[in-house]
Amino acid sequence: AQGLYAEAAALPGRERPFAALVMMELYRGLLARMERDGFRVKGGRISLNTFEKAKALFNAWKALRR
Repeated sequence: AQGLYAEAAALPGRERPFAALVMMELYRGLLARMERDGFRVKGGRISLNTFEKAKALFNAWKALRR
């Protein structure tokens, strides 16, 4: 994911919002797949709540704005 951040940050200003949207969609898909398959922590299964999902998407967007 770090490579994607670097590539998106190098885009011209007009293309960054589109890159942010693509990144958010990738993360949303990744989070959905991980939640469907189940997160594993010390043999147990956990799930993300809506706030945690929104926070992960916001952090991805914020990283692109740097």
